[in-house]
Amino acid sequence: MKIILKVIGIVVAVVILIVAAEFFIGGITFPVPYPLNAKTVALVQSATSVETFRVELPMIDDTTPEGDKEMEKLAPYDYYQVTKIGPVEAGDYLRQLQSLLMSRQSFYHDDTKCILDPGTILRLKSPQGYVDIVQCFHCNEMVVACHVPKGHGYTDWYGQIGNRSAFLKLVKEAFPNDPEIKAL
Repeated sequence: MKIILKVIGIVVAVVILIVAAEFFIGGITFPVPYPLNAKTVALVQSATSVETFRVELPMIDDTTPEGDKEMEKLAPYDYYQVTKIGPVEAGDYLRQLQSLLMSRQSFYHDDTKCILDPGTILRLKSPQGYVDIVQCFHCNEMVVACHVPKGHGYTDWYGQIGNRSAFLKLVKEAFPNDPEIKAL
């Protein structure tokens, strides 16, 4: 009986090592449970409007004191430079975005493809803070960043957009005349 238990233990250990190695090498991907934490969900559900921004990566040397100060100015926009402020949305637009963020199908973990050069931020505003949905439709990546007053912002989720067409529809609605967005 002891020999059987030892053999079973060794087999289980080998299987665990193989699965772990494949996972960390990237050969196996696992479905992700609903990824947003309770604080982010509360902010999403209590949001009353959505601010929309076109953004790009800043070309700032943040290794100098001057560059550091410039980067701090960009902190409210998750360190991206705002190139255009879109409309403030509410009503059906807000409900559609809230619904997307409550759906597990909107999130898909995968290896990131590039340095996130998002293009858009959809900001759900709540009396308790705000949640930024930073999206790059070129590489299909998305970041969900939570911000609360008198607290630190944090990234709640980073990965692939699971429901690209629904998110893209909302972005195109916010920026209907933007040539880059139209081309997506």
